[in-house]
Amino acid sequence: MKTAGGRASVGRQQRHRLPPGVLTVAASTYTVRIDAMVGPRSKTNGIGIETTVEASLAPAGVRVTCATSPPASRRGVWPAWARAPLGAPALRRVLLLSGWALLAWGAVGCHDDHAPVPGAPSGTALASSASGPTAAAGAASRAQRPPIQVVAVAALRGDQPLYLDGLGTVTAYNTSTVRTRVDGPLTRIAFREGQIVHVGDLLAVVDKRTFAAQLAQAKAQLVKDQAALASARADLAHFEAAREALPAQQIEHGHAAVDEAEATIGVDRAQVTSLGLTLGFCDIRSPIDGVIGLRLVDVGNIVHAADSTGIAVVTQVQPIAVVFTLPQGQLPQVQAAHLAGPVAADIYDRNLERKIASGRLMAIDNQIDTSTGTARFKAEVENRDRALFPNQFVNVRLLVSTAHDVVLVPTAAIQPSPGGKLVYVVGADRAVKAVPVEVGAAEHDRTIITKGVAPGDLVVTSGVDKLEQGTRVVVSTRLAGKSSTGQGP
Repeated sequence: MKTAGGRASVGRQQRHRLPPGVLTVAASTYTVRIDAMVGPRSKTNGIGIETTVEASLAPAGVRVTCATSPPASRRGVWPAWARAPLGAPALRRVLLLSGWALLAWGAVGCHDDHAPVPGAPSGTALASSASGPTAAAGAASRAQRPPIQVVAVAALRGDQPLYLDGLGTVTAYNTSTVRTRVDGPLTRIAFREGQIVHVGDLLAVVDKRTFAAQLAQAKAQLVKDQAALASARADLAHFEAAREALPAQQIEHGHAAVDEAEATIGVDRAQVTSLGLTLGFCDIRSPIDGVIGLRLVDVGNIVHAADSTGIAVVTQVQPIAVVFTLPQGQLPQVQAAHLAGPVAADIYDRNLERKIASGRLMAIDNQIDTSTGTARFKAEVENRDRALFPNQFVNVRLLVSTAHDVVLVPTAAIQPSPGGKLVYVVGADRAVKAVPVEVGAAEHDRTIITKGVAPGDLVVTSGVDKLEQGTRVVVSTRLAGKSSTGQGP
């Protein structure tokens, strides 16, 4: 008897060495249940994993080849029912040892080469195969399963726009806080909150009476000084007529009086102009075109030119600006696109679901924020429908380039795998095949495939969680808004 490598106990004292080799059994058909200790050595009691197997031994010999032998130091431990006295029949020993060998063969990866051992008794060879062709069995099992309903889309060849996404804030193109330039009580509010205003529209009025009186006084002083000038000029004319009879000093004083009166007239005129402006400042007007916000001061309050809050705020929203940031690593792409021509900027809501407006890149900031590692950009939007409001949070998609003539598949078709990315491609026999792919840039619901898929291949987009290699499917294809269903034979 030749046995697989190892050591087994067939009695209380007798132990047999099981050298690597083959086990040949010649006996009638028996069914033997054994308990054997196999596997790694335990740290506590030296016993490994306990396994129970069934083994049928045919009358003929069987050749069992072991790929791996148990360690030489392994001591087999047998239960009490398997221990036999030294005088037990040899047949029982053979059965016990053959059962142990079959167990080791199943545990360490043995296989049956179906070849009778030379010199074994004649008879029919035992076909001993523990695992069988698992691949063939799996394929047969999949073939018997009902097809799985999936949705598949054909890969296309086309152009893919490449966007850079950034988070931004809508900023008014111009913002002006309306303030008074004179002090006094506010007597009138001439605007409706939220109204569209234009340059020069009347917004509020400050009490004018004090400034009107001051203007009238300045005008009266001007008239008085004009009369004094006329008198000085008349005196100078008399002095010139009597030049021969008058001293030269008197004539010079006449000229000086005329000059002084003229200068006084100039001061008076300036004063009248200044007070006229001050009186005009009592009417507070819009400095820009835009939308006026809620009023900050009510009628009856005394306003001052030094007030910081002002009366209201006017914001220019047509056009409007959007300030957004992008990582500094994307700055070269934006610069190259900006130098090549106008760069389109699409404005989306904060959830990146609804497109609000479109504009163009207007400016790139001259420095990078060291605290965030981002650069700031400004886009200009016409905002004709006033869909954008100052300080609104938005997402900006900047079109920097377009990839031409590339293979495109739905992003939902791309699945992660230990080796990278893969897609399930439906074959002509309606069986899916897991195909590794290399992906490029993704744009919303479409992704560029650089390797692995050809145009026209049907890739599964829905139902992939139930698929494996070779699974048969019922395909629902969706092309150009239409749907059709096909089933494999």
